[in-house]
Order: sequence, then structure tokens, then C-alpha cells
Amino acid sequence: MLFNSYVFIFVFLPATWIVWFFLNRAGRTIYINAWLALSSLVFYGFWNPRFVVILLLSAGVNFLIAKKILAVEKNFRKPLLILGILFNILLLGYYKYTGFLFSNLGFSLGNIVLPLGISFYTFQQIAYLVDSYNRDAEEPDFIKYILFITFFPHCIAGPIVHHREMMPQFGQAHKNVTENFTIGLTIFVIGLFKKVVIADPLGSQSTSIFFLAAHGYSPTLIEAWGAALCYTFQIYFDFSGYSDMAVGLARMFGIKLPINFASPYKAVSFIDFWRRWHITLSRFLRNYIYIPLGGNRHGKSRQVANILVTMLIGGFWHGASWMMIIWGMMHGALLAVNHIIRWLKFPKIPLQLVRALIFLTIVFTWVPFRSESLPAMTEIYQGMLGLNGLVIPDMLGWIVDFLIPNLHYNTGGLNFNGNAVFFLILIAAAITWFFPNTYQWMQRTEPALPVKDYPETNIEVKHGEFAWRANPGHALIISLLFFLSLLKLTDVSEFIYFQF
Repeated sequence: MLFNSYVFIFVFLPATWIVWFFLNRAGRTIYINAWLALSSLVFYGFWNPRFVVILLLSAGVNFLIAKKILAVEKNFRKPLLILGILFNILLLGYYKYTGFLFSNLGFSLGNIVLPLGISFYTFQQIAYLVDSYNRDAEEPDFIKYILFITFFPHCIAGPIVHHREMMPQFGQAHKNVTENFTIGLTIFVIGLFKKVVIADPLGSQSTSIFFLAAHGYSPTLIEAWGAALCYTFQIYFDFSGYSDMAVGLARMFGIKLPINFASPYKAVSFIDFWRRWHITLSRFLRNYIYIPLGGNRHGKSRQVANILVTMLIGGFWHGASWMMIIWGMMHGALLAVNHIIRWLKFPKIPLQLVRALIFLTIVFTWVPFRSESLPAMTEIYQGMLGLNGLVIPDMLGWIVDFLIPNLHYNTGGLNFNGNAVFFLILIAAAITWFFPNTYQWMQRTEPALPVKDYPETNIEVKHGEFAWRANPGHALIISLLFFLSLLKLTDVSEFIYFQF
């Protein structure tokens, strides 16, 4: 069941919310939590009921280990922590990495189906075990713990929530139900619009080139850049849309999730990019991998090594493939270079030029993330560098195509829909760079939780006329976005981060 589907929007969500509403009015938090946990398991099991068994096994074992860690003396906590981390790594490793490992050794184990969201709920539970070991977690209530792991707005693709953020919110009946529902629905619709009206059409334009590159086709300069830019904005609006929808859904039930996306293409450095893109993953990698490795406490050389290892793990977490490893290594190297430039105190250059250079580099790094293989990645890069030909479309034909959507222009190998490519990239870029993001627009409502030590998530309040209010004008805007989104729901597609 996808957030961007009729069955979710018109069946599952209303049914879940109506029952929750009456339980919330009664003020019985144990029943509220139980109902949301049960609904979340139904939502999760909609794809494959067997996934529920794996999820409950993982949650049950981690719950028992965490409970034991919190109950024993210090000398016995470390073996239990190691046992818990090994259990999580082995479970994740079997489903996500066994096929990759054995295929590289020349063996085939058949098709091991990856349970949805296993990467997210595994990291979440590792964090809980570590915090239990450090005595930073309270002894868990079983129903609240299951809800913490399974809560359907974040279970499949994040954000990776922290127990301190969520557990207190599960322990109370919620007031201001109408206000929370209105705010949540608004954010959900914005995310739905981003996904189905912007991200999916961009994806359809990039898919053909990346697919053909995987099968030996050599894209020209225009084709390669068109595909790379389309994917760059597709993944931006796909993940931004999912993050909005998750935050909005949780807010409908009176729950605030942490912000997970804060205009990353406005970043002025690669460090800044990772403080804005998948914020809760960055937080996990920093707090539970980079800092335990030593962080910046043992000299600059060791810090660079720690950055590279952390981002290598981050890349491999995204997927069991050499492409993800290459992507992680690229970003590790870019972060390391960013730190070196800071240490050497290079002369400052204009901010907008920095943003442009960072963005173009990010476009390049998305190529391995999207490519199916090393040869496919090589073909796209050769095209972007002009090594596969510099065929440029007739500009008059491009302008006519822009004005008349049904015409196509030939780029030297494939027929791109010129209007779609040019117009969608233009609109996506304008929204990305010149519009406030969802949380800035909704700033009056405190739409989500800021993430500690990530200042980009603390939305600066500038109450202006444009800021969202519960008034007829903004209701009309959201209704129009919802109507346009519903028209596109016939082309339902999964979110990109569902793959991880």
C-alpha cells in the first residue's frame, strides 16, 4: 500500500483516523497506541504478510535485549549490546547483502526478497540499544515500543526517528484534533503533489536514457545531461514529497516527526548538503558510526579516514551494489575535501557561485546512484562530458516544441519530449531554488520537530503574508494541488527510498 494510492487515501487512512479519533476522545492512551500499532502492521503487511513476521521478530528480540540491558549491571551490559548489534547486522545482512556477496563470489542463492523498510527499522533499533547501554533510554513499554518501530508514516522509508522524540508523544491523548488534522492534511497534500505531479514525470524522462545506457547505448551531450538533471530533480521531489507526506500523516494523529529534508540543493558546501539531505540518516551516521570511530578527536588524518569509512557504510546502507559503494565513496571524498578546504582557509568565493558548483557536483554524483552498472554509469558520464557526440537540437524546433507540447525534437539518438524535459526541469529548478520549502511555508504551525545540532531544521520564523494560515485562500490552493494529484494517481509508482 502506497501513500500515493487510492486505497490508502480513501480507505486505509480514513478508517484508521476515525477509530483513532474516538479512542483519542475517550483518552485511553493504551488503546490509542494499540490501535495505531495494529493499523501500522496492517499497512506494513499489505505488501507481503511474511514481512510482518520478520518485523515483529526483529522488534521482539530488540525489545527483550534492550529491557535486559537496562536491568543489569554495567559489566553485563556490553556483551548484551554486542549480541543485539550482531543480531541486527546479521538479520539485515542476510536479507540485503547475502545475494550481493555470493554473486560476487560466483554463486547464486536465488531470489532473497528484501523486506520493506528493514534498513530503517534496523538502524532505529540499533540506536535504541546503544542508548539503553548508555542509560539514555527508559525501560520500554512493549506496545509503545512496537508503535515506535512500526508507526506507518515513517516505517518504510524514514525518517529514522529517535526514541526521545517519539515515546513521550505516544504516552498521551492529543488535543487540538481539528487543527492537527488540518495542518497534517495540508503537508500531506503538498508531498503528494511533489511526488505524482513533479517527481514521477521527471522520472519517466530519465528512465529511458539510463535504461538504454545499461544496454550499451551511448547518449549524446543533451541526452545525458537531460537524463542526469531529470533524475536529480526526480529524487529531490520524490524524497521531499515522501518526507512531507510522512510528517503530514503523523501530524494528523497529533504526532510530530523530525524534519528530514531542508532544501539540500541550496547547500553552500557538501557538509551543508548532508545536514539538509536525509537529516535523520546523517544524524545516525554521525552519532553511531562517525563519533564512535573517533570523529575528529584524533587528528586530521584520522578524521578524514573516519569520514570515508562512515560514508562508505552510508552508501552500502542504501543498497547492495557496487554503484552504491561508488556513490558513498564519492560523497566521502567530497566531504573530506570540504574539511581540508576549511582547514587550509581558501579565499572565499561568491556564495551563488559556490551553490552552483555544489549543485553541479551533486548532479554528477547522482549518476552512479541511478545507474544499473559500471558500464551504464560510464556511458552517461561520457555523454555528459561530450565524448559521445555534441549533437545539439535545433533551437527553433526546441522553442516550437516548448510552445506545442505534442511535438518532439531529435537529440541524435532518441526522441525526447522536448517540452517535458525543458519545462519540467525549469519548473523543478524554480521551485527548488526560489520557493520556500514546506516547513518554511508552514512555519506558523511548528509543523515538525527540529533535529538537535542540525540548525537547518530550526525554521526561521518570518511571519509574512505568504506564510500558511487556515483560511479560504490557502484551502483553495491545497484543494487545487490535491485535485491535480488525484488526476495523476492512475500512474502510481513507488518512492525511490522504498528500495532501501
